Amino acid sequence: MDKKKDTAVRISRRKYEAKHKKERKAQNKVWGTSIARNVAEEIDEFLLKHNLSKVSLIMAGYATLQEQYRKKDTSDK
Repeated sequence: MDKKKDTAVRISRRKYEAKHKKERKAQNKVWGTSIARNVAEEIDEFLLKHNLSKVSLIMAGYATLQEQYRKKDTSDK
C-alpha cells in the first residue's frame, strides 16, 4: 500500500500531534475493548436514537455500578 503524498495540512497535523501527544495522553484514556457485533450495533442504535454519546453511556454505567456497590458494601456491614 502506497503512502499518501505529504501536503501542507498533513505535515501541520503531524507536527501538532507530535507537539501535543503527551498532553493529550495525560488528559484522556482510551480502552481498546471488544464486544459482540450484534450487541455493539444494538448499543449504537440506542445511542443514536436518544442522541447520546458513548462517553455518557460509560459515565451513566459507572455511576450505576458505584451506587450498586455502595449499597452492597453498606449491607455487608
